[in-house]
Amino acid sequence: PRATSRTGTAPPATPRQPQPQPQTLQLRCAQPCWLEARDLKTGRRVYYNTLKGSTTLPIGSGLEVFSGRGDVLKIRINDGPEQRFSTIMVGKRTFMPATFTPTPR
Repeated sequence: PRATSRTGTAPPATPRQPQPQPQTLQLRCAQPCWLEARDLKTGRRVYYNTLKGSTTLPIGSGLEVFSGRGDVLKIRINDGPEQRFSTIMVGKRTFMPATFTPTPR
């Protein structure tokens, strides 16, 4: 039960701020594609393998991705449009989390 004020009405509820959703990087390749991904904050390797098919990685505080076949690798951030990783065979890209700004009320 909510507490009531002396006038017998409940105090107004404090609106909750929406929480940012974790961002993901989806990688897809129809032919073998060498990949390495590192967490930008820690430098820790989060993926190191030859990809054929697809995988999804959390962007977290940021990802640095190296690809041996960037020209055939497709990427998508969350539900965004799919795009080519790069126009050259060997490529590197950095993915940063989007800044969350609550809508002013």
